[in-house]
Amino acid sequence: MTATLESAGFELRVVLEGEGVGQVFEVPGPGEIDCPGSCSATYPDGTAVTLDFSAGPDSSFQGFGGECSGTACTVTLDRDRVVRGTFLSADQLFIDSFE
Repeated sequence: MTATLESAGFELRVVLEGEGVGQVFEVPGPGEIDCPGSCSATYPDGTAVTLDFSAGPDSSFQGFGGECSGTACTVTLDRDRVVRGTFLSADQLFIDSFE
């Protein structure tokens, strides 16, 4: 007799950071991730998930962090992963430009 362990899948968690507002979501949609709201989901081993973003009024998307960098993000779930999306407010952008 041979026992095969089935993976329950791996979690992708999105964390929103910064003083601005915005949304990080799975594309093509609708997907499991639509953050804020649904910020984590479990996927089968080997699933590739692509995330996109939309900055809210008076906010700017500064980029992904964690498992991604820059403004493009595709993650392959071969273990639990965390992606960070940073949004800055217009006030923060204005202040930072004078430092």
